[in-house]
Amino acid sequence: MLTGEGYLAPLRAIPRLIEELHAGGVAGIVRPACPGCHRVVRIDKPLGGVRVCRTCIAHSRSQQCARCGTRREPVARDDNGGPLCANCFITAPANLETCIGCGRRRRVERRTLDGPLCSRCPSLPLLTCSICGQTAPCGISRITGQPWCPACQRRSAACSACGRLAAIASGTLTDPLCDGCTGAPAWAGCRVCSDPGHPSPGQCARCLINRRLDKLMGGPGHALPPGLQALRREIAAATAAAASFDRATTQSLLATARGIADGIGEANHMGTAFGPVNVAIHAIAASLKLGDPRTATETGEALDLAAMPAGLVGRRTQVNLDLARAYAMTRKDAAAVNLLLAAERLSPQLVRYDPATRDVLTELLRREHRPSTPELRPLARRAGVI
Repeated sequence: MLTGEGYLAPLRAIPRLIEELHAGGVAGIVRPACPGCHRVVRIDKPLGGVRVCRTCIAHSRSQQCARCGTRREPVARDDNGGPLCANCFITAPANLETCIGCGRRRRVERRTLDGPLCSRCPSLPLLTCSICGQTAPCGISRITGQPWCPACQRRSAACSACGRLAAIASGTLTDPLCDGCTGAPAWAGCRVCSDPGHPSPGQCARCLINRRLDKLMGGPGHALPPGLQALRREIAAATAAAASFDRATTQSLLATARGIADGIGEANHMGTAFGPVNVAIHAIAASLKLGDPRTATETGEALDLAAMPAGLVGRRTQVNLDLARAYAMTRKDAAAVNLLLAAERLSPQLVRYDPATRDVLTELLRREHRPSTPELRPLARRAGVI
């Protein structure tokens, strides 16, 4: 059993012992391959008189899901006793919960002390609640676009305007207002956020990029050189147009931004890292939002990140992640894995906790081709995907 036949072990501890001996460098020890898939991985599950890996166990238990029809290992049963796969189980209406970030009933991505969060909502920042005035972890109200804490999201009171007993939507604890008496939201002028189906009103691409630009360069009234003011407007407008799937406007605005950047050159004034490379990075992100991964990869292949000012680790990491997503969408998996590895070397935390990156890893694993992507599975383990 110590020379490759550990899969015949009668006890679960024997394959584990072989792994420890092999890891310790004991001469002559051979790790056994799974008799089902022939991979050299951990085998401690009994099946048909031999020890196999967890994947082979899942395949042996696969049944047709009663809801989606795919053949997978069932994790639960529906009301009629039919098998349910993991994806259908966690997305079933009964298992959805109200996200404290966006207020919608969604699949729970993670739980906090204040309540559940969906995959689209980051951990709640410490803000001053617009209703109770307390500084606490707050989400953004879909009605007002203002911060409100989980406690206020659950409060009901008599509306100070109409007298109806209802959930508090705005106002204050002393003068609460229901949703019917609340005025137009602060983000009503935003093309994306005005869409009732938008998943995160108040957090659209335009809103987020403007907040980021305000932090880096000051508000719209802040004194900036004319070139920087123009670049700020073009970057913000191009991102918003891409989020609205307005391809013509996006291309026009990016062309204007390229012209401004070419005239200014590479620099890092006030932490903006503006210049041709930065505009190209935004062009990649815009192409992905427009569903055009081929243009994103073409832009990335012509990009010279070495021209960026030193120290911009977050910006370098993000462009690697965006390009990895683009290559994955065009099914160039080896290139996608290489870019994910480059991003991990720069910022392992972002690779591990970014929801979009986890989705890319999941998709790459689904169609994994081991000879061409040998580093994919170890990367997915480090990222906590498997």
